[in-house]
Amino acid sequence: MKRLLVNCTISLTLGLGLALALLCLLNGAPPVAHADPGDLFASPGGAGTACSQAQPCPLQTALGQSISGDTIYLAAGTYTGSGGAVVTVTKSITLAGGWDSAAAGPIMRDPDTYVSKLDGQGQRRAVYVNGSISAVLDGLHLFNGEADNNQGGAGVYAAIGSNLVLNGCHVYSNTAHIYGVGGGVAIRGSVTMTENRIYGNIVTGTHANGAGIALGIVNSAVLSGNQIYDNISYAPASSLGGGGLLIYRSNATLVNNDIYHNTTSASGGGVHINETSTNKVILENNRIYGNTAKYGGGLIAGDCTVTMTGNLVYDNVGGLGGGLRLLISNVTLVNNVVVDNQGGGGGGIHIGGSDVRMLHTTIAHNDDIGVYVTDFGAPNYSTLAMTNTILVSHTMGILVNPSNAASLEATLWGNDAWANSADWGGTGTIVTDTINIWDDPAFFAPGFFDYHILPTSAAVDAGVNAGVAIDVDGQTRPRDGIYDIGADELNDYTFVYLPLTARDY
Repeated sequence: MKRLLVNCTISLTLGLGLALALLCLLNGAPPVAHADPGDLFASPGGAGTACSQAQPCPLQTALGQSISGDTIYLAAGTYTGSGGAVVTVTKSITLAGGWDSAAAGPIMRDPDTYVSKLDGQGQRRAVYVNGSISAVLDGLHLFNGEADNNQGGAGVYAAIGSNLVLNGCHVYSNTAHIYGVGGGVAIRGSVTMTENRIYGNIVTGTHANGAGIALGIVNSAVLSGNQIYDNISYAPASSLGGGGLLIYRSNATLVNNDIYHNTTSASGGGVHINETSTNKVILENNRIYGNTAKYGGGLIAGDCTVTMTGNLVYDNVGGLGGGLRLLISNVTLVNNVVVDNQGGGGGGIHIGGSDVRMLHTTIAHNDDIGVYVTDFGAPNYSTLAMTNTILVSHTMGILVNPSNAASLEATLWGNDAWANSADWGGTGTIVTDTINIWDDPAFFAPGFFDYHILPTSAAVDAGVNAGVAIDVDGQTRPRDGIYDIGADELNDYTFVYLPLTARDY
């Protein structure tokens, strides 16, 4: 049980002082926070001020008693609040959901069975994190939040200077409007997000950016193993958009995330990266699929420095880049698969005024043109270098507009059902170098978005050494001393994945 200090002035005899102390307790004087970090326990039906495992208290009482280093365990149930947020965190504490409410014994948590919910009731944020603190939100459901100011973050808002860890949480059915940034999560400090589900959030208003997550001028953001899906940005045409995720002037690393079925009426159905040319954005082994936007269905990068490695970008819809749209950016793509996307001006990839390097890329069966290379107004012209590329089954494989240039080395263009109607076109500069193959790519199961190659593929042992030591699955490249073309290196067994099935947690 926590030791409580009573704030009564003792100026009489010891006996009278003890009597006054007792009177203070009986009159309900609020306890002062305990002296040492430890554990506190809360439940929706909690009462009193003990905040112990045997006698949990209301959540607001536990927050008031907490000091930096504490963990507050939340029992199952729904927690509501008043004011601007259900929970306002101003100390370096952990809020841990899924406590089983056992009155004694080891602390047991199962957030899937004992669901701890913070309900904004459509009137306030679920969580507001403020100050130069390090806070952890673990195993919570944050929903029905509302934000109507320029900060956004209806589910979670983390202010400048904060360091937030968001782990194993569900953030859903939140709405940011009027200004509209970060329907689910808005971060202005630093953040680590691991194995969360961010879904069904909405942004509306004058900006309507980042329906699922908005990272704004963030020094460090690491997102790993999250599902970001079914978020909607009702953005005006002049807005950035970002149906799933907005990364604005931020350093961010995204690894093993599923970003799918998000929508924006502006740009970047899955991901919108903007004005990060002086920052670093890295995307590794993410799946970006089934997203919709006016421009850049899967992802758009504008004025950015971006590295994309081992990502699957498929079945997205958007004009000027159904899969990817890269504008005035410096982009390196390694071992990426860009397939089955739809959109004019580059159904697969639209490059406008950018310097782009592609190594071991599979670009197949996108609507219209596979790769569209153009300027973004003089003097923003594009230069593209592609090495070990499968570029098949398009109306045109690559189109390069005047004053722009593309060079290709070791390209598989396809044949028969996988042939492009035209392999290249446009009046810009196109250099195809020495290795050009018109043959069958022999994909494993393209009807299920599985573009691994079979042993019969013409891509096998047809590439050059581009300095890439692994393939899209993380397997060693080359297998037998000679490099394969495309994102996949043929191995002794075929690794089967099901892109349409979201990862389980």
